[in-house]
Amino acid sequence: MNNYFSDGKVLQSKNAGDKIAALLEVPSESEIDLRNEYSNLINQQLPELAKQTPMPVRFNHCFARIVLDNLFEDCWYNHLSRKQPAYKQLGEAQMRKAIAIAQYIVNHPERIEQLNQNSLRWRGKFRS
Repeated sequence: MNNYFSDGKVLQSKNAGDKIAALLEVPSESEIDLRNEYSNLINQQLPELAKQTPMPVRFNHCFARIVLDNLFEDCWYNHLSRKQPAYKQLGEAQMRKAIAIAQYIVNHPERIEQLNQNSLRWRGKFRS
């Protein structure tokens, strides 16, 4: 049985295939940094901004819906599994684009209405 490190922990493995599979699941430092930035925007910055600025949404899951739907230009769960957090399934380029969309909302809160309407239209829930 082989010992090896993954995410700072010693793991026991019976074969090299298990070792490689475990290592592939460990996100890189840049992925972790991007996930943290995305999480901060979705869970802290945007909900806090919604307390200060009139917006059609105020909860973190609503901001995530808007960002992810606009990322895919479609309902996000047509592209990702709903069984695990969406942001953990994004590739680096997708994550950077999602962060850019969220940052755009922070810098231009008046534009969230259009982004929200896009999301609702892709979901068949468009409001006039």
